[in-house]
Amino acid sequence: MNCKTKTNHRFSKVNELKKADKPLRRAAAMAVESLEDRRLLSGNWGWQATQIGLDQAVAAFPTINGSGETIAIIDSGVDYNHPALGGGFGGGHKVVGGYDFIDNDSNPFPSTLAHGTGSAAMAAAYQYTDKNGVLNQGVASGANILAFRESNTNQVKSALDWIVANRTNYNIVAVNVV
Repeated sequence: MNCKTKTNHRFSKVNELKKADKPLRRAAAMAVESLEDRRLLSGNWGWQATQIGLDQAVAAFPTINGSGETIAIIDSGVDYNHPALGGGFGGGHKVVGGYDFIDNDSNPFPSTLAHGTGSAAMAAAYQYTDKNGVLNQGVASGANILAFRESNTNQVKSALDWIVANRTNYNIVAVNVV
């Protein structure tokens, strides 16, 4: 076999692939939803909510909201006094309990970082409008929160051990570890 034959054969295969690729690209372009053109169902939703389609889910399934379930947040602590997170701590509030593995006490309120509060809000905040007029809500706004404050892997393990031991008492259905 000479080089010329081998090269022509390779180029003919490449050209066939290019021809076949064109309809695939066209089909893929039609199957992808354009987020820029999408109209929101109500309100001025935040970018996180629109990115995951929360605005549409809330409109289509208003009763599926996590009621009776609990989400554990293992992070920097949760500001349970925030109105969107129930404005308090313990029974009768959205943040039903938790533990601070850094200070070894039952108060998982953050000292400096607000990341855990943001994680809890994305998971289960009641619907609220922020200072810029943007509508926000957690994915499971009816769910309760258990907040765990940690700063290292041993503390994360301790929190996970507690969650496993108490999962049925609180009906823990999800754990967010950051």
